[in-house]
Amino acid sequence: MDEKEVHQNFEVLTEISALTRREIGVCVCGDPNNLYFDDVLTIGTCQKGIITCTCNPIQKLFHTHPIGTLNPSTEDIKALAKTNLTEGEYCVGTVENDKPKIKCYNIQKLKTSI
Repeated sequence: MDEKEVHQNFEVLTEISALTRREIGVCVCGDPNNLYFDDVLTIGTCQKGIITCTCNPIQKLFHTHPIGTLNPSTEDIKALAKTNLTEGEYCVGTVENDKPKIKCYNIQKLKTSI
């Protein structure tokens, strides 16, 4: 699938997350021209979740903030810093004004921001 399809799926997951008030996490792998979702999708609490990846290479880590903002939390960045990922995007989804919003960040820049 392409970037547009990935983000459309992110929006659907964000809407589900807002309805259930639980964080959802998933990885997107492959190469930029052929992206696919990992087989593992995680569901956390309203303010905490884990992203588990079983596919490679990882292109995007995605999770939702059902009651938060589009900004990664300090805990999000600390967890990311413990990984060996140096490339790709870290994406967060939330609902603002009844519409899903997705924002992606460069993993390398996020890891050096703490």
